[in-house]
Amino acid sequence: MRGPAETDSTRQSLKSPLLIVASCFALGVFLAHPRHQPLADVMQSVSLLLASAGTCSLAGLVLLGSGWPKVSGLLALIGFAVAGSASSFLFEARFPPNHVRYLATSGVDLSDPIRLEGILVSTPIRNAYGVQFDVKATHVEVGDPKTGGITHPTTGKVRVRLETSSDPAAWSEIESLHLQYGDAIRALVRLRRPKNHQNPGSFDFRWWMESFEDL
Repeated sequence: MRGPAETDSTRQSLKSPLLIVASCFALGVFLAHPRHQPLADVMQSVSLLLASAGTCSLAGLVLLGSGWPKVSGLLALIGFAVAGSASSFLFEARFPPNHVRYLATSGVDLSDPIRLEGILVSTPIRNAYGVQFDVKATHVEVGDPKTGGITHPTTGKVRVRLETSSDPAAWSEIESLHLQYGDAIRALVRLRRPKNHQNPGSFDFRWWMESFEDL
């Protein structure tokens, strides 16, 4: 015979069935690894995962009607975990095909400088190395404009760092630009992803910038 403590614990778990469902969904999000994949591959993975989640749910309903409640519940939880993985891939696919993050996969050689056009969407901040600000990109131009550069309409935000030396004259040149929020700029830049330190267990700065800052 169960004691009062065991009875209360059982009742409490039955009062929170969504906790188990949410945990399975979160587990699926955690296990998914959709980072830095081409958009076509991401969408293909989303379709496959959603089909798998639907299959698990449908199989669970069939087994529930056949008198297999435990197996039905297990399939339902697996379906929620797979749906969590699909949501993680969908989060990765929130960027349109012409986003700056897909420039490399679209054939643009980012090892060479490119011309970036856009609008300042942050106030320029001065630091020890120069000035940095965020730009909402509108176009990028690849190649020499004198010989016929190729312009690509682009979206997405880029953090621009305008580096300089400690020479006061260099600082005067930067300040003479009078960069402000909302200014339209066109500049020759070298694009790269945020750099991570290769220390085991270190903070994933690249993932944070791309997932939360959309940079």
